[in-house]
Amino acid sequence: MCGAAVIAIALACSDVDANLVPPTPGNEAALSPSLREAIGHGAAEVRADPSGSAAWLELGMTYEANALDGIAEETYALGARIGSGDGRLPYHLARLRALRGDLDGALEASAEAARRSPEYGPIHWRRGGWMLTQGRLDAAAEAFERAEAIDPKDPAGRWGLARVALESGQPSRALAALAPLTERAPDYAYTHHLLASAHRAAGDRERAARETALAGKPVWNDAWEHEIDAWRVGYHADVARAKDAVRSGDSETAAALLEALRVSAPGDINVYGMLSDVYLERGELDRARSLLVQARERFPDHHRIALNLADVHERAGENGAALEEIEACLALHATYAPAHLRHGRLLMKHGKNADAVRAFEQARTLGNLTLPLAQMLGVALARTGAWDRAAHVFADGAALHPNSLDLALMEAEAQARSGAAAAAWSALARAERQGGDAARVAATRTKLVHHLGEERQ
Repeated sequence: MCGAAVIAIALACSDVDANLVPPTPGNEAALSPSLREAIGHGAAEVRADPSGSAAWLELGMTYEANALDGIAEETYALGARIGSGDGRLPYHLARLRALRGDLDGALEASAEAARRSPEYGPIHWRRGGWMLTQGRLDAAAEAFERAEAIDPKDPAGRWGLARVALESGQPSRALAALAPLTERAPDYAYTHHLLASAHRAAGDRERAARETALAGKPVWNDAWEHEIDAWRVGYHADVARAKDAVRSGDSETAAALLEALRVSAPGDINVYGMLSDVYLERGELDRARSLLVQARERFPDHHRIALNLADVHERAGENGAALEEIEACLALHATYAPAHLRHGRLLMKHGKNADAVRAFEQARTLGNLTLPLAQMLGVALARTGAWDRAAHVFADGAALHPNSLDLALMEAEAQARSGAAAAAWSALARAERQGGDAARVAATRTKLVHHLGEERQ
């Protein structure tokens, strides 16, 4: 054998031991029958052909997809010894090593992945990120440049180059790296996060604040990582299927799957939350309410139950009870952005617009400027008479959601009411280019003429 322990086995070792035994969980009896069956099938495939990388890969992904990361790492490490096939085995090994903080091990494994599959971009931007964390800026920049060269449409390479520039104290280089993204894909929230950091480092507080309003977390494009989802079985697969059914609008299938999960996994509060959302969407308020009352008995101090009960009360027109529940939710979880959004919406229904503005701004600070948040915050500001601030919010929202006719029209009116004629007509022109509701566009044009005292084509 080429190493004393499974995880320490050298990836470059060329002699394959025909007696390699696939690792199995020590608590196998506690696993679901379907997961035990999947593991048994995968292990049998490995034993039948221990020199075939495909079987090791499938077994490792089965473990990882079903939250058995430790044994998945062992499996990827053993399979990666084979030295054949594409780079998936050492790549997944690298990811799991990084997740537990072993960046040196992750870089070792990912170097082998890059040797086997040099044209897979995520290998390089992940390596760049790990090297950046270690302070190896030149090596990180080289990795990010490689990722960018492989797939210029993937923003990860340019994001990485901007991070290197910022770490080097060169905000102008960061801005130059990000410039193509602002033109090609202006709705990437993480681009705005990096732009805010660059403008802040350059001393431009105003532009930094504007970019911060649009900022959010990165979304990574990694096809190999997404492949792992297909290997979920049992509980994990049922949860995934239920989420897919919810997203596709198949509430009947979602409800059936979630009801079964509520019986088989009574300790998972997320199942109760998803199921109550399904019943709420179907208009079955009493059923949703009954479910959540049962859930509160099991989870008496959980913010998610209070949030869902607030939704039920609001849908039933019981706005006072809804406000009480959402405030109980915030008492349990003060930094939960969705609760602040609902809080603001309920405060608006009670005519407390100034308080609603504060709630919406807190939601914005804690999360992203979603389309509903941009609309509601702007309207709440307008109701307090702060038309200039409303115009800025609508403009920020329109930058993130350029296909929203509502935001374009709202911005046009708010800009007009704040006296910004050029910005108002520009927003209306964007709305007209989108097409759609001609009557609403015409009505907004009439408002602009009224407030600005001029007509423009």
